[in-house]
Amino acid sequence: PKVVNNEKLDIGSKGVFCRCWKSGTFPLCDASHVKHNEATGDNVGPLIISVPKPKVVDPVAKIGKINSQIDLDSPKVVNNE
Repeated sequence: PKVVNNEKLDIGSKGVFCRCWKSGTFPLCDASHVKHNEATGDNVGPLIISVPKPKVVDPVAKIGKINSQIDLDSPKVVNNE
């Protein structure tokens, strides 16, 4: 049978997933890889996935930056042919 895990992570959180297949909480990591690595000389560790918080853009500051880039003193030539 096919086994599928679909984990949904919240914004600002992280998931730590087993890659050694030894975890008692599979698919989540329980640090069983530490003993596995000591016994086998391997160097496996968990897969860590993080969901960053969205970057908040201050709309007032953004408009101010755009406005500061507009040169109102120099003439503009518009060609609408």
